[in-house]
Amino acid sequence: MLFRSILAAHDRTRFQISVYGYRNAGGPPPPALAPHGVRWVDTRGLSDSSIAQLMRSDGIDVLIHPCTFKARYRTILAERAAPLQMAGINFLSTTGLAATDYLLSDAILTPSTDRAFFTERLAILPVFNCYGAPAYAPEVNSLPARANGFITFGSLNNPAKVGAASIDLWSAALADIPTSRLLLKHRAFDDAAVREDFSRRFLGHGIAPQRIVFAGFTPDPHAYLTAYHDIDIALDTTPFNGGTTSYEAIWMGVPVLTLAGERLMGRQTASLMTAIGHPEFVTGSKQAFVAQASELSRQLD
Repeated sequence: MLFRSILAAHDRTRFQISVYGYRNAGGPPPPALAPHGVRWVDTRGLSDSSIAQLMRSDGIDVLIHPCTFKARYRTILAERAAPLQMAGINFLSTTGLAATDYLLSDAILTPSTDRAFFTERLAILPVFNCYGAPAYAPEVNSLPARANGFITFGSLNNPAKVGAASIDLWSAALADIPTSRLLLKHRAFDDAAVREDFSRRFLGHGIAPQRIVFAGFTPDPHAYLTAYHDIDIALDTTPFNGGTTSYEAIWMGVPVLTLAGERLMGRQTASLMTAIGHPEFVTGSKQAFVAQASELSRQLD
């Protein structure tokens, strides 16, 4: 949803775009590329050096690397496959390579105090990424709290991100708003042992099990996004923020309350909420997070 949106916005009179990659099962390029007039180059079975040489032979002027945390593709950057090399779109931090000339970012994600820690020059954009909603996304519904009479917080993040810090933060918000509920949805919650473990962890912070609602795997992607029809305010994970889940929540009309962290991966949602003009959903401390959750819960309009 991120890469496709960027492809769609390029000026075809100024850029010819080639996408190098392969599909695990072989076959034609991903259907999502078809509407954007890109040239697909199948690299299945090629070594990193061969791919880099192929890019040089093809006369690529600018290489944009989409996943800096995948070591294999960093090798292609190190091979200097193009005169100008950039990284971005789906990254965790610096590539650590002198061969990467620029890293795409924004002022929220990488404040000026952090920029000395990057090997690349930072290309500071208004926002570091671009989300395009899937065609199957359902319509936004009316606010659930209107019908329920209480606020439902929610998270569709991978439970691996919901560590002690997230549970402590969310429990504080739930405790401050005694009538509120928390909806957690992920395929992991199909497992009774996982549900019981999370219930115990919240109970350790004084949150009764009946206030936590679990939902498991939804095979239909359209139905998956309708989970947001039951959520008033999404709660972001910390210290590792939501990524695609935050974009999906916003598209479905559900704002994401976030605690901006000190590191890049703890500032993703702060970047998003600021970019769309709602910095009030970005907080700087646990106390501010709880206070804002309470304040927002009183402002249903």
